[in-house]
Amino acid sequence: MIAFFQVLKKISLFKTKLNKLLFYADFNAYRLTGYSITGLEYRAIQFGPVPSQFQKMYVDLSEQGHISIEEQYFGNGAYGDEIKANIPFDETLFSQHELVVLQFVAKQYGKLSTDELVKLSHEEAGWHDNAEQNAFINYRYAFQLNQGIGYNS
Repeated sequence: MIAFFQVLKKISLFKTKLNKLLFYADFNAYRLTGYSITGLEYRAIQFGPVPSQFQKMYVDLSEQGHISIEEQYFGNGAYGDEIKANIPFDETLFSQHELVVLQFVAKQYGKLSTDELVKLSHEEAGWHDNAEQNAFINYRYAFQLNQGIGYNS
């Protein structure tokens, strides 16, 4: 999925933005098919929904050589971790429905800034209802997404 967003769709991926794209991809896939793409669990934290073990996930992917993590300096003391795919996108790993979902998520959310995507994710019931406790977000919230994929896509 990282290779799809970065290589095919030319989206710069920093951790916070990537976490939201993964959330929207998994929850839209669940909305469409009853299954997420990654099988990850998501948690509501301060900056929106994230894979529950996202730090470990990125370290593991980096150690396996699938991604590289490069710290970028933005000025005024602000840093961010940019995620880059080290392997090409392989569409044979995805079903037709999953590819439709990835296209939808890239088109719907890919051009948004990280701040815009965080703000948008804070409007989702799944985040809103679980943020105070940093709780897991049940996949049932997929059916309440503000801009979810249609069933006929």
